[in-house]
Amino acid sequence: MSSKCSEGIKTDDEDEDEGEGIRGMKVVLCVPLIFGGEVHGVLVASKDAMEKAEWSAGFNDADRKLLEQIGKVLAQVAHQRDEAIELEISETCKKVKYMQQLLSVTMQHSENIDNDSTHLLTEAACKMQEMLSSQAADVFLLDQESNQLYSAISEARIPMQEGISGAAFESGEAINVTDTKFDPRFCLEADGFDGVPLVKSLLCVPLFGMTGEAIGVCRFCNKQDTLGHFTNADLMMAESFATVIASAIEKNTLVCQMVEMSRYLQSVLQGISEHIVTLDAQGSLVATNRNTFDAWGIDEETMRSTPYYEWLLPHNPILVQDIEQVLQQGRLLERIDAKFINHSTEEELQYNYTIQPLMTHSAEPSGLLLVVQDVSNEKKVMATLSRYMSSSLVEQVLNTEGGAMLGGTSQQVSVLFSDIRGFTSKSENMDARHVMDFLNRFFQPMVELIEANHGVLDKYIGDALMAVFGVPFASDFDALHSCHCALSMVDRLKELNAAGTLLEGSEVLIGIAINTGTAISGNLGSSRRMEFTVIGDAVNIASRLEGVTKHYGVTIILGEDTQATLPPNEFVTRELDVIRVTGKKRSVRIFELVGYASVQSEEMLENIAAFEAALCLYRSAEFEAALEAFKTLQLKWQDDQPTALFVERCQGFIEEGPGKDWDQTYNMANK
Repeated sequence: MSSKCSEGIKTDDEDEDEGEGIRGMKVVLCVPLIFGGEVHGVLVASKDAMEKAEWSAGFNDADRKLLEQIGKVLAQVAHQRDEAIELEISETCKKVKYMQQLLSVTMQHSENIDNDSTHLLTEAACKMQEMLSSQAADVFLLDQESNQLYSAISEARIPMQEGISGAAFESGEAINVTDTKFDPRFCLEADGFDGVPLVKSLLCVPLFGMTGEAIGVCRFCNKQDTLGHFTNADLMMAESFATVIASAIEKNTLVCQMVEMSRYLQSVLQGISEHIVTLDAQGSLVATNRNTFDAWGIDEETMRSTPYYEWLLPHNPILVQDIEQVLQQGRLLERIDAKFINHSTEEELQYNYTIQPLMTHSAEPSGLLLVVQDVSNEKKVMATLSRYMSSSLVEQVLNTEGGAMLGGTSQQVSVLFSDIRGFTSKSENMDARHVMDFLNRFFQPMVELIEANHGVLDKYIGDALMAVFGVPFASDFDALHSCHCALSMVDRLKELNAAGTLLEGSEVLIGIAINTGTAISGNLGSSRRMEFTVIGDAVNIASRLEGVTKHYGVTIILGEDTQATLPPNEFVTRELDVIRVTGKKRSVRIFELVGYASVQSEEMLENIAAFEAALCLYRSAEFEAALEAFKTLQLKWQDDQPTALFVERCQGFIEEGPGKDWDQTYNMANK
């Protein structure tokens, strides 16, 4: 196709006037715009020909060639424009397709709930990586327990404040970095990608949850195009992706939590030993745990297909009346020691039960909850023991020969008594409610430590408690466990005092005594109320020794039989004295439990050695030498009350003598 020149073209404004000649004629030269074998348009040039003689002289070959050259350039420009439009349309279609695929992925995973969202995020990140033409993509989510961001795709973890990734999460704003080497926030450890040796361009967009708080950040690196960096259009696309994926994560998490809670509640329901029954407003069964069917002698189909009165009558009319009363009046009802007849075996059981009315959110009656506790003899024993020992130990007692031990057995135990120092004066300014609140906050962690160290809580005695190690099953480590427990109680009390959670502005101190010996353990009480306890001389001495801690000004005192059974080199103990407690003829050597050997200073060990050397002089009746040794130690150990006591005692013996019946034993005047 070539250019063409047309002459003598008559235009719309042509005006013929014989008097003035011919006017308004044009000479036109047309050149096709051709590139790559395709016609993209026509280039037209024209000039006016005022006289007919000018028609043939309108354009020459030079004009034609010049216009053809211009036409080639314009054709190429037009071709490139068409290609750019086609490319933009193609890219837009591709992004729309990717977004459709992304939405399809999130919808699919929303329908198939899974606690692990790794598959969802991996698929979504791959789609976005293709969409943004990035070398790699990843999604990091917040781990609130560790304050870290963890990859939902790989196993990577980063501190939530570090790098460009952390900055995007912390600020809640997207960050687009053209070249990371010029950004001081860049940290390879935080901003790196698996399998990517060099991160040049980086795009980080925060993910927001339903509450508006950041829950993570999605990241893309190394734009794979001629620009080499991410554009504003990429940023907008990434933010759209972040919105979609955050919504999917939140929805998946919420539904998973609901499913998990439902399963958990079902598991709890099945695991509860009591019989749990819920009825709707018409008296039909909604849910129950499976042990109810066997315990009541009623098959599951009958309970589920008929109202409550049909499967409870005629054997249990009182329970039927109570259920009917709660359904009608909507008030809580409790009954203790009610008789219940098994429907199949007609066995008589002893039950305690509570009937709680259930309401809708609009306070309309929706049914009731029936909680039944079997308090037959074995259950009575189990409920009693569970107050003092772990459930696993209770099971062991009831399922082995240990059950016979509940009637009474003699065995070696370690008994621990603990008492709050100056409780009477501390409680004088507190009302009854605050006293009980304080004691409950004190006893809770102490009892937890007793159980953690294989002990059994025997009883509370006002502000004191008694624990036993070695019941119902004795072991070679009972004394060891009791000492571990005592030191743990002291350390825990220091933490509570430091936190101010017991008595604000006042330090709480305790005294602890442990004694080891033979005692009788078993159930004491009546058929309606029993307590598992230990009695005997070992218990009485432990109680007396707890009071002795005040006299000697130490925190933990051990009886000699406890000290003798401890493993060597694990604890540091100091022999304090030989005493005779009130009401006892036999003397007892007592020791202070100083602490673990591994944490004692050289100075402490030297002081203890000096004290025990002075004690030897005292027992040899060398009172003047003993006095000198104790006074020398007192200069170094000024706050040690046992040293001060022996200084005073030696001075008294020097002045008046110890008495002819002195046998190295100190008689305690008070309990």
